[in-house]
Amino acid sequence: MTSAIIAMGRHLNLSITAEGAETAEQVSYLEDHHCSDIQGFYFSKPLSPLEIEANYFAGKSNDSISF
Repeated sequence: MTSAIIAMGRHLNLSITAEGAETAEQVSYLEDHHCSDIQGFYFSKPLSPLEIEANYFAGKSNDSISF
C-alpha cells in the first residue's frame, strides 16, 4: 500500500511526506522508495516552538546569527 501511494504521488509530480516513522527500517524503506520527506518519532518527539528554537540555536553564538 505504501509503495503504491508513493508511486502515485511521484507520478503526479507531488512531494510525498511520510508521517509516523518510528524505526530505522521504516526510514530506510521510505528512502529506498524515494519518499520526499519523512517525519516521526525516529527523528524527534513533538516539540513546542520554544523547544525548537532552543535546539536550533543551541551552541551557536549570537555573533553568528543574522536576521
